[in-house]
Amino acid sequence: MKVLIVSSYQISCGIASYTAVLKSLLETDFDVSVAPLDQSVLRRLEQQAVIAGDRQIREICASFRDYDVINLQWEPGLLGATAPHMIRRFRWLVEAAPKLIVTVHTALPFPQKKSVGGFLGHARRHGLRKAPRYFFEGRLERAAFETLRKRAKAGSFAVAVHNERERSFYRHVVGIESVFAHPLSHIRAGWRDELARDTPEARRRLEAEYPERKTFIGVFGFLTEYKGIQTAIHAMEYLDGSYQLLIYGSVHPEAIRHGQTINPYVKLLVDELEKSEFRERVSFIGSPDDYEFALGINTVDVCVFPYVDVASHSGSGPLSHAIELGKPTVASRTRSFLEIQKYFPKSFEMFDVGNHLQLAQSIDRIVKADAGRPPLRYDSETLAAFYADLIRRLAGVAAAVPPDRANDAGPRGRLKAAE
Repeated sequence: MKVLIVSSYQISCGIASYTAVLKSLLETDFDVSVAPLDQSVLRRLEQQAVIAGDRQIREICASFRDYDVINLQWEPGLLGATAPHMIRRFRWLVEAAPKLIVTVHTALPFPQKKSVGGFLGHARRHGLRKAPRYFFEGRLERAAFETLRKRAKAGSFAVAVHNERERSFYRHVVGIESVFAHPLSHIRAGWRDELARDTPEARRRLEAEYPERKTFIGVFGFLTEYKGIQTAIHAMEYLDGSYQLLIYGSVHPEAIRHGQTINPYVKLLVDELEKSEFRERVSFIGSPDDYEFALGINTVDVCVFPYVDVASHSGSGPLSHAIELGKPTVASRTRSFLEIQKYFPKSFEMFDVGNHLQLAQSIDRIVKADAGRPPLRYDSETLAAFYADLIRRLAGVAAAVPPDRANDAGPRGRLKAAE
């Protein structure tokens, strides 16, 4: 069976990394190809670039005839830089695919209906000059949900999300029945054996580079404000000299600005460290490739995810790495991470957003009295089974789980491949 994944690919992007994982897992059972969404063209605004971007999407749509099932890895920003571009290209892709799975990576809000009262309230908050913007707010969401509802009625369609909250939202608020949930997994096929082989040497290199440190704390991901990295830095003040904080990550490519001498968030981190007495115990490691990133997670003693709550987040690739590799992990108490905890109870500790003192206490406790991790019920193998079932159902092939039993147990019930 031939499967085409439409996604960003082979670039520095969490969705691109997830696509590489998914391709590696499904290749055992299917003939899998990727149609890469070229961000260097799709996000440009010059007229010729917009025309080229539209042509790229049209060509991808034309290729659908050669595949049995299409999987669109969807985050609106992958399709353009403005709402009209995102909406137009999304409609083309969704309407062109005869058998389609849309994987949703961004938790979009449900748009409110426009009203006179809403307009007046917007004018009071933002002033009369900005009042007309009220009528444009939510147009991306309205168009996206309407496109998905229309496509669902045509059949041979499914939505895949990363947590139970999003599954409930798409079913009961958006009004689409064929919605299925499975938590993120970022461990590619074959990586477990490679990580087991390479981790001891990576640990020796780390200890040689920081001979005065015994415990290594890692924070992971693009350097952006919502990652809450300054909370981890402040926590170091309350941990003794045996701890070293390693920051794995760099500025996101889309956040790089022409002529900007330093990214504002990076400047904030650097300024805080320059004033601190423990700056030698904080190191910027940079952005390794996907495998080296996983190796870093597997090598440190404690993984920390001090994110700020952001409504659009439905999961975290780095946190999924840490959980699946069984690492001692501390994460902030955000709505997204609370959803992940439903799938992985007692697999990581939590602290309140921004509470660096509590974070330090959690790190110290987990290092001195690590109780181990419970067995995982969700991993890369169950993710492969999840997508394989959806693909076979849409293609009219018998799935591993009967449709009347799939996806009803939720994260706390018995595991089914298509939960």
